[in-house]
Formats: sequence, C-alpha cells, structure tokens
Amino acid sequence: MRGARLILAGYPLIAMCAVAQAQEPFLVYAARRTPVPPVLDGRLDEACWRSAEQTPPFVMIGGGPAPVETRGRLCWDARALYLAIVCHEPLMATLTDRLQRGLVAPMEESVEVFIDSDYDQFTYLQFRVGVQGERDTHRGNDPEDRLTSGWQAAVSREADHWTVEAAVPFALLAAKPSQGALWGLNLNRQRCLKPDGMWTCWSDTKGGFHSPARFGHLVFDGYARWLPSHFGVQARETGDELTKLARRYPQGASSAGDQLPALDREFADFSAAVVAARPSVGAECSALYARGQSVAAKYEEALSRLRSAVIARGFE
Repeated sequence: MRGARLILAGYPLIAMCAVAQAQEPFLVYAARRTPVPPVLDGRLDEACWRSAEQTPPFVMIGGGPAPVETRGRLCWDARALYLAIVCHEPLMATLTDRLQRGLVAPMEESVEVFIDSDYDQFTYLQFRVGVQGERDTHRGNDPEDRLTSGWQAAVSREADHWTVEAAVPFALLAAKPSQGALWGLNLNRQRCLKPDGMWTCWSDTKGGFHSPARFGHLVFDGYARWLPSHFGVQARETGDELTKLARRYPQGASSAGDQLPALDREFADFSAAVVAARPSVGAECSALYARGQSVAAKYEEALSRLRSAVIARGFE
C-alpha cells in the first residue's frame, strides 16, 4: 500500500506543473515560405521581407526595454532558412568613424542567431555576424569553424541603422522543417559603442545568451493551422492511450473513460476559437497557446486518474 500511495501522490504534482506552464507567456514566430529567395545584400527590398512578420523589439537580458531598437524577420524555402535583423543605431556616425579607424574589434558590434532544430532545448547552433560582415559558428559554446563556409550573410550600413541578411541551409542544420514542426530559436544583439554595453534578445534568456531552455519558438506554418495541429497531436496520443487502458481495465475505468467525449468537445472548441481569432502575429498566440496547454493538461489528468484507479485496484 505504501508504494501505491507514493505513486498516486505524484500525479497531482504533474497536473500542477502543467497548469503552471500554461500560465507562462509563449513567444513564437511563424516563418512564411517564399517562392523566391532573397538576394543577400543586406537590403531588405525583396517581396519576402515586405510580407514577413517583424518580431517585437528585442529586450534587454532580464526583460527590460532596450534603449536602441532591434527587430528580426524570417522566411524559408526548400533549401534554407533566411534571416534579417535590423539594428537601429543613433550613434551611426560614431560607429562609422571607429570602423574607419580600425577601433572596432571583431564581433564587438554583432548579431547572434541560435537554432535548436531538434527542439531538445539542449543542443543548438549559434551563428554570429559582425557589423563588418565577419562570421563565425558555434555548436553550443564550442567553435565550429568548419561550418562557417556552409552559410552566408551580408551586411549593409545606413545613416541610422545597419542590417544583417543571412541564409542558413537546412543541410547544415541536419534538419528540414515539416508541417507542425517546432524549433527553438533566438535572435540576439551585442552593442558596445557605450562603456556599459547593450545585450538584447528576442526571447529573454535572463542571463547569458546560451540558455536554450529559454529560447523562443519557430514554426513553419501559419499560426491558425499550427496551434490546433500542435495540440491535436498531444490530445490524440493521450486520448488513444486513455482509450486503450480503459478497454484493458474496464473495472476501474468507468469515470475516466467517460470523460473522453467531453475532452474531445473541449478540444474542438479550442480549435474553433483559434480559427475565429485568426492570429497573424506571434503576440496574438500567447493566450491561445495557454488555452491549448490547458486542454492538453486535462487529457493528461484524465489519463493519470485512470492509471491511479488501476494501480489502486491492483493493491486491493
């Protein structure tokens, strides 16, 4: 009996963790597929960039507003992921003068792109581009110089900003996007024109940039299609497991098994709410994502109760 009590005690904890996660804001970017790839010249005048969603302005590490604005855009085709980062710079004349005098160290003024293509929130690649067009690549914290020749970037400098445009082939990432795929992503900027420096990010990593568990999320689908698809996989897999267990142990499954039609109706209501909301930018997805998490958690809770009932009967 003691063993049964220990097992049963764990399930409410799982439910509480799921609810806590559902309350956290969800930062996501949906990259659009482009029929024509951009020309890498640092000038965002192609149609794919005009139609691409802009990220919100990057924030300081720790979440505060940044004194200088930075924003990103992404798109993709069958070959590569394309990224553009616009770095506003009110001290552009000072930066230009320092560049001409050779006073800017490599990567002193730079942007960094982090991609976790297998979404394990542990392994990732880092791609850095400096204001002078210099590039390097890291796997986690370790330099991967051999990879740098496999991707391209270009930089343009204007009167009040500088822009990075980059192409990272999927072959280099050893991954290709599929419908409904979820990747980890972060976009970052280092600015050192002032002594106190400025380190900003699209997704606030709270400490250093190398914090994959705090990256934002990249999807290769429209928000209205992706959200029901993402949570539909979880609901379907959990619902199938619940059904199989209820059939195998009918003596302890009546109440849990009876919940499945109501859960399916709740998921259908969630999907309809997503379609009605028609989210077009990532900022509109946080509440919908939280609702989807809540529905998925209820499937998990029903399965946990059924498992608990089966275990309890086994100890009678």
